[in-house]
Amino acid sequence: MLMKKKLITLLCATLLVAWTQAFGASAPALGTGQFYVSVRGGAVWIDSTFVSVTNLATGTTVSGDVNMDTGYAVTGAVGYVMSIAEFDDPFRPLKLRLEIESGYANATKYASGTVSGYSVSGKLEAEVVPVMFNVLLEYSLSESFYVFGGVGGGLSIQKVSLSANAGSASDSTSKTNNYYAAQARLGVGYMINENVSLELSYRLYSQQFSSPLTQAVEGGIAVRF
Repeated sequence: MLMKKKLITLLCATLLVAWTQAFGASAPALGTGQFYVSVRGGAVWIDSTFVSVTNLATGTTVSGDVNMDTGYAVTGAVGYVMSIAEFDDPFRPLKLRLEIESGYANATKYASGTVSGYSVSGKLEAEVVPVMFNVLLEYSLSESFYVFGGVGGGLSIQKVSLSANAGSASDSTSKTNNYYAAQARLGVGYMINENVSLELSYRLYSQQFSSPLTQAVEGGIAVRF
């Protein structure tokens, strides 16, 4: 009777091991990964910008720093994420994300008042189209949550437009420049399932490594396949 119980226990253990090897979860192999696409959008804050304006009514030039209103940004990225290192838990490896990102950002400043008896109004608008290559690290805090961060560099196309009205006179001008740009990003993600995640991130962006700096808080979705 005792021998029969031992045989049954051994058989159950053998079946359990076979089932686990055949159908159980396996840790991701280092170097393997997935392609992904992501879309983000959010609010943008630009540091004070130096502007020089000639008054249409008086012909005098006024210059100074302008604080832009809160703007918006929409970006998209295509990338590849892969496991590069294991720590205590092989199911939570450190991952490397390489991506190409582009998008559109816009911020404006409206002003109006009375100068020398004339009604004066103006609009300053900054538009940016960046093309960036980003290198990010990602680490899972749990089965669902992960954190990520990294840096990027690339090119930026910036257009600054200024329109003004003084009395019955009006004028507008715009200028487009190409710059090199750099950025840093830090964020957190939540995996809805194995392939889809929601992300919330902070971005610090600079053109020519000088002011004005741009800050953004963005939310988005990423799909891995």
